[in-house]
Amino acid sequence: MEYFIGLTPQNLSIFNLDEIFARFYNLKGTLQADNGKFKEAIEYYNKAIELNPFYPTAFFNRGTIKADLGNFEDAKYDFEKARELELNFESKVELSESLLNENRS
Repeated sequence: MEYFIGLTPQNLSIFNLDEIFARFYNLKGTLQADNGKFKEAIEYYNKAIELNPFYPTAFFNRGTIKADLGNFEDAKYDFEKARELELNFESKVELSESLLNENRS
């Protein structure tokens, strides 16, 4: 990771790098899934979730593969988790917009 930190003039924290790499692994998982390599796809989605456990897209994508493989109980968990994370994010956005509007008044 030190190599990647040295490539940018921006101050990257480990949190930022985790988000970046979570997106990378999510995309790798999608590529594997598109090629029919479902086991590998799940491994990449697991890595994305490990790096960013608040990344709803990775949960949704992993749930889709699990459902395709017939693992409906685990797929249901992933779909519910993705929805929960989306709702939490939407609530935070609404709260921050509300606070900004109050401060402008």
